[in-house]
Amino acid sequence: MDEIAAVYEEVFEDTDFIIREATMEAKRLLKQNQREVQRVWSQLDQVEAEIDSLMRLLRDKDIDPTAKKVISRQLGQRETERERLQGVVSALAEQANENTERLADVVRQALDEARESLSSAATNSELREFVERWVGPMVLQGDGTIAQKEPAADEVGAGVKGLVAGAGFEPATFGL
Repeated sequence: MDEIAAVYEEVFEDTDFIIREATMEAKRLLKQNQREVQRVWSQLDQVEAEIDSLMRLLRDKDIDPTAKKVISRQLGQRETERERLQGVVSALAEQANENTERLADVVRQALDEARESLSSAATNSELREFVERWVGPMVLQGDGTIAQKEPAADEVGAGVKGLVAGAGFEPATFGL
């Protein structure tokens, strides 16, 4: 039990490293987010150009009134698309700021909670509870090594469903 606790204590001693690694991952995700924003801005520019073109057609005195009704309907659709894309840009910007600002605090808090949980584990049973909560279920292999237990198929599906449901996908950004 003391050996296992010592290994985890070593992990907790290097919380700055763990936070740096998490921050690097957040920066990678931020760059990905920025590429997505640029892609949406490009789409927005295209929609703006289409709106300008439709507006010119509506002002053209030589175009038949019936055709102008069709153009007007198309203009409404493009304006709706412009509003949707503007909402996507806003949501992406908000998500990026929120995620990067909170990440280090969340990681530090989780590590502090795990450290406190480990320090209060006085018995083998409490240490097993610590490992199960913070690492996951472990199994003793036939060769005497310890490995993380593979989840059953129904547990994997439930985990993925929970992950997607809590991932923060905005309807406007999904599928872009």
